[in-house]
Amino acid sequence: MQDIIVEKPYQFIPPHRGTWLPWCILKSGLVKRYLRNYEGVVSYRLHGIDHLKESMRRGHGVLLAPNHCRYADPFLMSYVAEEA
Repeated sequence: MQDIIVEKPYQFIPPHRGTWLPWCILKSGLVKRYLRNYEGVVSYRLHGIDHLKESMRRGHGVLLAPNHCRYADPFLMSYVAEEA
């Protein structure tokens, strides 16, 4: 049973920002296989990526938000982040 009232004060623990595991996942092709086999995504095109690169180069704040609610969206956003 979980305690509802906790005596200890809250202590923030920041998330681990590792680079090794995400790099391995992207380079292994697991994402592409998942998208092809389970989500039906066989290819993609990035339109306007030059505008994104220019905004980032100028130091502007950028928020990328997909407008559809599909399981593939976070994986496809990784392609945008990788390209930019």
